[in-house]
Amino acid sequence: MWRGEARGRCRARRPRPGTPAPGEEAEAVAQITADAIRAVYDDPGTFAEALAPHAARFGLRRGDGLALLRWLLDLVGDPETSRWLAEARESTGRRETAGVVTSSGR
Repeated sequence: MWRGEARGRCRARRPRPGTPAPGEEAEAVAQITADAIRAVYDDPGTFAEALAPHAARFGLRRGDGLALLRWLLDLVGDPETSRWLAEARESTGRRETAGVVTSSGR
């Protein structure tokens, strides 16, 4: 194929210089999430609910915002992770037992 023949076809783009790698993007989101919870811009339950639609993209159970929140906070290793997850479970009306998130029926 000649160079000009590729017009109109979908081609993979090279990352631009300075573009973060996928893992770096997750770490950035994790840091922003931890910083926002720490500064009390919103409660951890609200973050878990907002993250829920994205859980499956990260290999987690569909709709499991608590698991995604835990994963993000674990990435940054925040010492408040346990407390924030407990607050998130309480405020979303969910309970975690042996690593399985179940609905409390609310």
